[in-house]
Amino acid sequence: MNKEEFIRTCRGYIRRNGLVAMGDSVVVALSGGADSVCLAHVLSELADELGLELTAVHVHHGIRGDEADRDEMFARSVATSLGMTYICERCEVPVYANSNHLTLEEAARVLRYEALQRVADERGADRIAVAHHLDDQAETVLMNILRGTGPEGLSGMSAIRGRYIRPLLAVSKSDILDYLEEIGQGYVIDSTNESLEHTRNRVRLELLPLARELYPGADKHIASLAEDMGLWRSEVASSVEKCKDTVIEDGKIVISEYLKKDHSTRHAIIRLVVEKYIPGMKDVSRVHYLQIDALAASDDLGEKTVTLPQGIVVRRQYGYLVVQESDEKSEIYTELQIPGSTMVTLKNKNIEVSTKIVEDFEFENIFQEKDYTKHIKYDRIENGLVVRNPLEGDYIVLDSTETRKKLSRYYIDRKIPKSERSSQLVVADGSHVVWALPDRLSYSYRVTGDSDKVLEICVKETEQS
Repeated sequence: MNKEEFIRTCRGYIRRNGLVAMGDSVVVALSGGADSVCLAHVLSELADELGLELTAVHVHHGIRGDEADRDEMFARSVATSLGMTYICERCEVPVYANSNHLTLEEAARVLRYEALQRVADERGADRIAVAHHLDDQAETVLMNILRGTGPEGLSGMSAIRGRYIRPLLAVSKSDILDYLEEIGQGYVIDSTNESLEHTRNRVRLELLPLARELYPGADKHIASLAEDMGLWRSEVASSVEKCKDTVIEDGKIVISEYLKKDHSTRHAIIRLVVEKYIPGMKDVSRVHYLQIDALAASDDLGEKTVTLPQGIVVRRQYGYLVVQESDEKSEIYTELQIPGSTMVTLKNKNIEVSTKIVEDFEFENIFQEKDYTKHIKYDRIENGLVVRNPLEGDYIVLDSTETRKKLSRYYIDRKIPKSERSSQLVVADGSHVVWALPDRLSYSYRVTGDSDKVLEICVKETEQS
């Protein structure tokens, strides 16, 4: 599309979704890359028409050395040429990442959004505009599908969430590049965007191009699905607001009423309550919803929990599901679905534990196992399996003598510092540690040539994007 069509498409999307009101003050995230430069130009083009007051904010992350300094200078020049107020916010991502046990990418994202919100608060801005586009939407939905998601994940990123707006969701990356070329506007390229170390980059650089090759327009089809699911979510949310018999004032979910609802409404109810604790339901996946469903339907009336991201737990207490922050002493304790998939949420990552029963196990394959896949003798399980932190009284069997060794002693022998032992994870059968993650399997559960039924356990770390 040419420049006029491009601007018309963005204008229509902004108006259709009510992204701004006449006279709004808008903070524009300006990294200097093609997407953010395009966003700045589009909003500048529409500023007089919509009465917008624009402030460009560049966040210097304290990484990438000279390249980052180059980006800051370029962003300043773009903002100045468009007549925008310009602010550069500096932060030290490496320091924050180390102190909070985050990757550089995760830490940069946290500090970037904190900086944007801080400037918006200081200037009394009504909106914060970010430059996600149609391709980003397709990537997000595709990643959600591959990780396991429900309707919320299929709806991808919203055009508007709180103060944040995404005016470019209706246009593709190629549209953006064509627009910038037509107006003669350059941009900088972040070298880390080409690294295949990050999952999102691999989806963008490898998976989506393949999808387009197999199905032309695949990214547009995925983005259209996201928009349709967003409308569906709004309708479901409207019906959920009427479920006063299910969610009581303090956020408790009445189990007896919850179980009467259809599948989609139940999950919308969970979202209604949990989103107060986890904005945007970040890193909450389909597996979590299914675990909560199973918790509600369980015949066991005792108190059990499902662990969610960001230190949030769902507890079953009498006839209610109660969502709350976990206390500092709270431990990871999740029953494994056999067969099936179980999501265990830690502070900075999710761990998916999948199990399957293998009837015709080829014994020689056991010697080809990776650390994160183990096979155990299924009939040896006595109490069921759980993934949890170590507990007092845990033991593991390390050799053919079947002599028990205290898990604490095993950790000492492995030279694991005492301060780190309580945060280790084990797969346990009662007090018997079946698998001390990531590598040590109890000798008692070893598979032998005469084992009739074998349970395969696979542990996989997944990103919290």
